[in-house]
Amino acid sequence: MTKIHRKTSDESLYDAAVDTFTSEGGFVSAAPPVEAPSDADRKLMALMTIHFEAGAYRFETFRYDRLSDAVKYAEFAAQRPRDGGPL
Repeated sequence: MTKIHRKTSDESLYDAAVDTFTSEGGFVSAAPPVEAPSDADRKLMALMTIHFEAGAYRFETFRYDRLSDAVKYAEFAAQRPRDGGPL
């Protein structure tokens, strides 16, 4: 295996970070938790087939932290051709 050169001179600092990362399932987030959608948000979500699961907004196979991002992608997806042809 190739040795990766790191900027830190203390290898234990890097190892501790890797241990934390992997013990958290490979995902460490400092972002605040996503708030549950309001009733008005849920109506919009129902129209666009967006779901709120496990603290995230989901559209098709994608996960979003913000409803606005999920809505933008859902709008884009509605405009794309379904047969895989050019736009």
